[in-house]
Amino acid sequence: MGDRFRFYEKEDTFITTIVNDNGNGTWYQYSNRNFERSTIYVPESSAAEQSAVITWMSMMIFGQASLLHDTIMIHASVVNHQGTGIAFLGKSGTGKSTHSRLWLTHIPNTVLLNDDNPAVRITAEGIFIYGTPWSGKTPCYINERLPLKAFVRLQQAPTNTFTWQPGLKGFIAVLPSCTAIRWNKDLFASMNTILEKIVGEVPVGYLQCLPDAAAAQLCHSFIFGSK
Repeated sequence: MGDRFRFYEKEDTFITTIVNDNGNGTWYQYSNRNFERSTIYVPESSAAEQSAVITWMSMMIFGQASLLHDTIMIHASVVNHQGTGIAFLGKSGTGKSTHSRLWLTHIPNTVLLNDDNPAVRITAEGIFIYGTPWSGKTPCYINERLPLKAFVRLQQAPTNTFTWQPGLKGFIAVLPSCTAIRWNKDLFASMNTILEKIVGEVPVGYLQCLPDAAAAQLCHSFIFGSK
């Protein structure tokens, strides 16, 4: 949204403003300190703009409010392989969606759970990953949860290489993909505490790879124990 977007922190309130497409009105979102309550004020705008902005604001609210419930929204593409979730992480343009498609094509019994913004939650039964209403450009809105089998951080490379990232390395590998307002110490601390517990239970891999079938097959072999 470029220069049309502003975000403010004021005492116990977060304020989000977005100038509408016509430049003659402003969206306002007021949220309390932990995003437990938010109110959105809608200016004159088209139906398409209302859908896009409310969807984005709802995702942002959820990403912060979920921290109250041992849950982190992450930027990842997630596949469901044999009833377990594998989350592929990486910078924009790294090839998360491409790698998921390679699994769908070359790894039997694999379907897509979410292609952009799944949620990970700590429960008494274990660590689960969830589909959400936000899946980027891919229409994949599945209301389902899976035991989280592994995180895999991707990096483009001339050859395919997989290494496990134990302890602090795993935490650092997953951290950039987590959603939280990082300059607010309370929200950021909550996110870090939840993430520390998650990576203590869920293995984290690092896959340097080409966009080919061999990369998916190598990743699968490490996660599911044939290497």
